Amino acid sequence: MSTLWRHRASTLPVARWTSAVGDRDAAWTLLEQARQEERLRLARDLHDQTGQQIACIKLGLHILKQDLAPADAGKIGALTDLVDELAQDIGRTIADLRPPGLDTFGLIPTLQMLFDDWAGQSGGTVEFTADASRLPSLPTDLEVALFRIAQEALTNTMKHAADATFVRFHLHVHKSELTMTISDDGAGFDAGTPPRPGTRGGWGIRGMQERAARVGGELLIHSTPGTGTLVRVQVPVRSSAR
Repeated sequence: MSTLWRHRASTLPVARWTSAVGDRDAAWTLLEQARQEERLRLARDLHDQTGQQIACIKLGLHILKQDLAPADAGKIGALTDLVDELAQDIGRTIADLRPPGLDTFGLIPTLQMLFDDWAGQSGGTVEFTADASRLPSLPTDLEVALFRIAQEALTNTMKHAADATFVRFHLHVHKSELTMTISDDGAGFDAGTPPRPGTRGGWGIRGMQERAARVGGELLIHSTPGTGTLVRVQVPVRSSAR
C-alpha cells in the first residue's frame, strides 16, 4: 500500500516582523525576499570585484614568471595553480548563493538544463513539460525556491535511487496556484516514516519543506519501497513585474 505524505512546514516565531506588517505569511515573504536580494548582491560582488582581483593576480604572476629563472618560475606556476583553485571555489560559492542561469536564461530553461545534466550523468531519460506561456513573471525568492527544490529532488534521486532510469518533471499554473512535480522510477522508500538525517531525504526533505514554507507553499511526497518517488510542491503565484 502506497503512502502519501503531505507536510506544511511549521515556521519559527517572527513576532517583530508580524507586528510590522500585520501578517505572518507576509512577514516571511518580506524576509525571504530580503534574503534573496542580499544573496544576489553578494554573488554579484564576488563575481565582479573578487573575479577582477583574481584576474589581476594571475596577470601579475604571469608577468613576474617571465622575469625569473626557471627554478623560481616553477614556484610561480604553483602559486598560479592555487589561484585557479581559489577561482573555482569562489565560482561554487556564487552558484550556491544564486542558482546559475536564472538571471540569464530564466526559470524554465535553467530547470531544463538541470534535468538535462542529470540525464547526461546518469544515462537516464527525462520527460520535461512546462507551460512557459502561462507562467507569469515570478518573484526572485519563488524562482530560487522552485529551483532548489527541484535540485534537491534530483540530488536525492542520484544519491538514494541510483537505479532510476526515468525522471518526469511537470510544471503548470492553474488560476493562482503553481504546481511543480518531480518523479522517478527508482527504489522508493517508506514516506510514512519520518525522515532521519543520513537516510533518504533526511536533511534534503527538511530543506525542501522549509523552502516551500518560506514562499507560502506546501510540499507533498508520495513513495513506497519499489515504486519510485514523487515530489510535488504547490505554491500560490505572486507575479512580479521586472
